Amino acid sequence: MLQTIRSKLPETGLKLDPRMTLIGLALIAALLAVGVVFYLWRDQGSFRPLYGAGEAYPAAEVMQVLDGDAISYRLHPQSGQVLVREDQLGRARMLLAAKGVQVKVPAGYELFDKDEPLGTSQFVQDVRLKRSLEGELARTVMALKGVEGARVHLALQESSSFVVGKREPGKASVMLQLAPGYKLAPEQVSAIVNLVAGSVPQLEAGNVQVVDQYGALLSRGIDTLGGPVQNWQVVDDYQSKAVANAEAVLAPVLGGGNYRISVSADIDFSQKEETFQAYGENPRLRNEVLRDESVLDQLALGVPGSLANQPPQPAPPANQAANQQAQAGAQVANANQAATSLRQESDGQLEYDPSITPVKPAQLGLRTQSLHLALHAAGALAGGWPPVAAA
Repeated sequence: MLQTIRSKLPETGLKLDPRMTLIGLALIAALLAVGVVFYLWRDQGSFRPLYGAGEAYPAAEVMQVLDGDAISYRLHPQSGQVLVREDQLGRARMLLAAKGVQVKVPAGYELFDKDEPLGTSQFVQDVRLKRSLEGELARTVMALKGVEGARVHLALQESSSFVVGKREPGKASVMLQLAPGYKLAPEQVSAIVNLVAGSVPQLEAGNVQVVDQYGALLSRGIDTLGGPVQNWQVVDDYQSKAVANAEAVLAPVLGGGNYRISVSADIDFSQKEETFQAYGENPRLRNEVLRDESVLDQLALGVPGSLANQPPQPAPPANQAANQQAQAGAQVANANQAATSLRQESDGQLEYDPSITPVKPAQLGLRTQSLHLALHAAGALAGGWPPVAAA
């Protein structure tokens, strides 16, 4: 072709530089390549997913139905979704619905809609109940935003009337298939754990484990019922705030992509409790005991029977007898008063008022903290980093 063009050019009196010829051919080839890429891109862009990524339709049945009706389709190289032309999307969906192609979801309580044959064992019924419960829970979890698929496994101890004792608590495992680039928040994971635990009798939230399609344990250290925050969450929050504070200072000066920051903190979680006891200045009487004791001792008036051996005395005159009786009564009264003794005792206990004050210092303490900063050379000013900044 090039020789033909060159043979005809002398007849017209024009001369073509070989370098210009090569440049023209290169431009023509580039235009053709751009046209082919644009055509392929336009043709590729006209295909749309037949169903969403979270809808688990049987791909083999879908392709068989589309082949039977001569509807062109393609498979997405990464997700494996079936793609059809945009103008045939509605027709393909109606065709699949007419053929009875349905999305694959975990079976739930519809397992009991089938008639059970006579003589079905209790073991089969228990397994069917367990499968239906797992399917219903998986459907509920799949309804959450960002969850494309879910599987639930229950480990429950069978009840028996012949076994006496405490039953072992049940356990559950949940496997989630998250949407690309989607990450569940700790509150969402806690909601899934409480949802599964609240739907199964004798299942505690602490016995429910949640993992994603990459094998990451999402339920590690999750606060399920509003209890105390785990230690690792406190450390992560502190380190995140420290990084955010450092970025707020460095970003306006260096630019967002010219540095990397990493903060490591060692926090003391030991708990201490002290009690302070103080006493008042003036004592107070706590209790007092008073004792009064009186003793009456009568004097001896002679030896019993000593007057029986004496002869009778002549009777004194009346006046003298009266005076003697009066004197004798006064002597007896004086003798009684002299023989009576009184005793008084007082016992008291004094005590200072104690004041007990519990003191609970702060539970968290920062032992050590290290900050690692890496700077990009492109972020340095003219002349490089100064010595102080480099240090």
